[in-house]
Amino acid sequence: MFNKQSNILLVDDSQTNTYMLKELLSTFGYNAHESFSGVEALEAIKKYEFDLILLDIIMPEQDGFDVCRTIKQMDKYKNIPIIFLTALTDLNSIEKGFDMGAVDFITKPFKPKEIIARIKTHLELNAYRLNLETLVRERTKTLQRTNIELEKEIERRKKVEDELKLHKEKLEVLVDIRTKELKESEESFRTIFQKNGSPILIIDPENYCIVNANQTALEFYGYDIDTFSNKTIFDINFLSKERIEFELNNVKTLKKNYFNFQHKIATGEIREVEVYSFPIYLRQKLHLISTIHDITEKKEMQNKILSTIIQTEEKVKQRFAKDLHDGLGPILSTIKLYLKTLENKIEEKKDKNIYSIVKKIEEIINEAINSTKEISNQLSPHILTNFGLITAIKSIIKKIEFSSNIKFMLTADVIERFDSNIETSVYRIILELINNSIKHAKPNNIKISILQLDNLLNVTYNDDGQGFEFNQLENNLGMGLQNIQNRVNLLHGNYELKTRANQGFYLFFSVPIK
Repeated sequence: MFNKQSNILLVDDSQTNTYMLKELLSTFGYNAHESFSGVEALEAIKKYEFDLILLDIIMPEQDGFDVCRTIKQMDKYKNIPIIFLTALTDLNSIEKGFDMGAVDFITKPFKPKEIIARIKTHLELNAYRLNLETLVRERTKTLQRTNIELEKEIERRKKVEDELKLHKEKLEVLVDIRTKELKESEESFRTIFQKNGSPILIIDPENYCIVNANQTALEFYGYDIDTFSNKTIFDINFLSKERIEFELNNVKTLKKNYFNFQHKIATGEIREVEVYSFPIYLRQKLHLISTIHDITEKKEMQNKILSTIIQTEEKVKQRFAKDLHDGLGPILSTIKLYLKTLENKIEEKKDKNIYSIVKKIEEIINEAINSTKEISNQLSPHILTNFGLITAIKSIIKKIEFSSNIKFMLTADVIERFDSNIETSVYRIILELINNSIKHAKPNNIKISILQLDNLLNVTYNDDGQGFEFNQLENNLGMGLQNIQNRVNLLHGNYELKTRANQGFYLFFSVPIK
């Protein structure tokens, strides 16, 4: 990926510096081009293709910051890595350089080993970026083909989604109007509260008690007012106590007022609800007023859409895995057989040089065959289909422990095989968690527990890696965690996540298997 014969632009008004740098770079096989001013540099990048720019900050007429800003505003050249050369060491200059788009600083006087190391690092990073962009384009084409298959399904559901969106907007307007009316008159509030067609709860944020509920809420939850008034929000909300307290604090501080929750009604049934909550003062005391909207049917429809997406994704993976296994695999094996025959004939003729080359080619083909099998297995894990979830997880753990220093502790008690869609989704979730830990958390130990309890499958995942702050989840939920959340919701399950910076990562989820 990395070509050592890279073209580097040197921009410095000092001919001594540029001569020294050019000689140094030439020694290490780099092609260096000199410019002695910002104007010359801007002309040079239009004439030649450069892989990296070494740019002095302090120059007459146009300093390095201006040159960098100009280059970063040019779409064709904005991705060329720029390393500033400077005697400046104050924090403001460094921060300004990075704000302009520089990737690094090298301070004068120069240290040859440091210059070459930094140049090599950023050339490799840029090469990796270009390669990643190519992979993304290829993946995008694959996804576009997949999306065509989903367009008809999405179109049928678009009308329903638009209606739900309109209903949500109307409800938000209604809540806003009624909240203003509550502030104007307590008597007017009582009238609106009791006659509202949506369930409304009033909660005491100090003890989390449900202090009042309108008639619609009593009918929805299935309690009389005396019974309901003796309950707390913890009795109907499935989130952990810590999470509920966190969300209620968001309402009190006006950071957030819209939520999606699971609420349990008197019959034991779980309903998916939208909740709009606002702080309000009643008799000079702070309360929280929450308007509830039952979206169980909407969630079911979303789950069907997610199910279609996941099933299509699995089909694409299986088809690609089959193509690798049935197409490329036999071709490589056939080449290996021909090489083996050639190897025997060469060995008879005692030609050691050609024999050595043939053996090297055979090693490469063996590696290609093993890589093809590994990719095919990850895309469509036959061990999961044939032997079940626990065996498939053990297989993944064995491979990772063989190639890394991570230690796994797996506790498993699963009585029987269950629905293949559930097995596949749980397998993908655990695999996503392991991949996230390896890529981001750098753990030494990972603990996984998979236990079947009656009709529930309970999975606990814990690593001792870097972790991250809990309050980062709401606005920075990454693709990996978002994918895990979608899969758990699709399985009608519940999950709980705990993490702190430098204190590891914990996730528990429970899904029905019957």
